Amino acid sequence: VGRLAFTSRLSNIELFDFYKQEMPRFGWEEVTSVRSTVSVLTYRRMDRVAMMQIKSGTIYGSYIELTVSPKGASVGYSPGGQSGYSGGSSTITTQPLR
Repeated sequence: VGRLAFTSRLSNIELFDFYKQEMPRFGWEEVTSVRSTVSVLTYRRMDRVAMMQIKSGTIYGSYIELTVSPKGASVGYSPGGQSGYSGGSSTITTQPLR
């Protein structure tokens, strides 16, 4: 399970088009996509699902949140710093950024 949030100088339209074109080149199959104020792209590859949310930045550029997780797994966060992953026998431990 992984989550990445970042900003870009590209517009949300440019980023949407970029990921829609490039993700299949890396073996990701599109599940669904919605181009809107907050655009959403969802892909799958083997036993993983990737979801991107792209929205316009405050002044310029874009803000992107990318989450990749096991397909069909229930993954969550609890305030105690433990994340449970029901797709296997392991537990993922997280720590807040300081």
